[in-house]
Amino acid sequence: MNPSPRIHVPSLLQFALSGVIFMLTLPVAVFTVVLVLAALMSGQDVSQNAPVLLSAAWTAFFVSLLVIPGAALALMRLFGRERPRLLRISPLRAASLALLLWPVILFIGWLSSSNGELTWLVLPPLQVLAVALPVWWFIEVGRSKLADGNAQRGWGIFSLGLVAGPLLAMVLELLAIIALVIIVIMYISLQPGLADEVMRLVERLQGLDPQSPRALDLLRPYLESPTFLALLAGVVSGIVPLIEELVKPLPVLLLALWRKIPPVEGFIAGLISGGAFGLVESLGLASNLQGESWAPVLATRVGTGLLHIVTTSLVGWGLASAIREKRWLRLLLTYISAVSLHGIWNLLGISVGVESLNLGPAFDRVALFAAAGLALLALLLYTILVRMNLRLRRDAAPTPALPAVDVRP
Repeated sequence: MNPSPRIHVPSLLQFALSGVIFMLTLPVAVFTVVLVLAALMSGQDVSQNAPVLLSAAWTAFFVSLLVIPGAALALMRLFGRERPRLLRISPLRAASLALLLWPVILFIGWLSSSNGELTWLVLPPLQVLAVALPVWWFIEVGRSKLADGNAQRGWGIFSLGLVAGPLLAMVLELLAIIALVIIVIMYISLQPGLADEVMRLVERLQGLDPQSPRALDLLRPYLESPTFLALLAGVVSGIVPLIEELVKPLPVLLLALWRKIPPVEGFIAGLISGGAFGLVESLGLASNLQGESWAPVLATRVGTGLLHIVTTSLVGWGLASAIREKRWLRLLLTYISAVSLHGIWNLLGISVGVESLNLGPAFDRVALFAAAGLALLALLLYTILVRMNLRLRRDAAPTPALPAVDVRP
């Protein structure tokens, strides 16, 4: 009597995870579209909410599509079927050809971003492509000509990266903000004069639009104070990078603990996991974009996607090195490097953003220098990506055999 074949547990878990994501995202997409159509048929004015709702629907639909390949490959593994090759050409070549469409997508989106119905009919699908194509290309640049295992493993890491990192980061960052707010409230309550001042400010702000000039005039002294700026910089460039660089490599950690993968596979898994995180984050932040800011903001999000890909790949490389080769110092240094790069990027990003608050010429000059700094940092990140790829290629290359030497007299 032949023993029954063992079930491949990772494939079963991958199929279950992909199925859960699919069953959660596709109904959301369908329900949101039905909601917008119902509002249109009833004669309601949906011009304000439709772009946001349809952006969320397209994002959910896109995520549901992205988990299908991993689910299919896991199912084939469970039933012992041969897994097909999904691309017949080089993945980098395919991503490069797709990236040629990116400028066209941005241009069409810019034309339709302030054009009534086109804004919420055309913009959401273009938004998905404008975010996803650069992320795909950066991943393929990073893993070009590196042996990265099988496609099923890569899609499994991507599926887990779509939910694990963003969800954990959101929860931990929310908890950190709540703790910080509690500390600030406790501090204000111990300062009677400051507490009265804050209460008067709250009363004057009641009923005002937070983005109105009157509200900005009331908040300006606080927004320009060194204490507020230091607190904002500490949160955005300190707490946020510490949390995100800790949770983004979670799929790499699980894989390394399961198989003790070599460093090159940790690097590639980090590329994929960081790309999934950057994709979800950028699509979420872009859901409310429309008008003239649509194309410029999405263009700058390309750099943010590159940041997440590079930093997570470095930590993934460090994780695999630590677990397989006991190189714990490498893990510590890669994590510190990732947090530092992320922190500098966020600090420059908020420095650029203060220009929209019209706080004065000094802040405008800071924003200009910060924009140049972001461009240089993006170039540095791309250089790190390419150099790491070349280094890992050299490490994997076989050492040429020395020619035999005839020592006979």
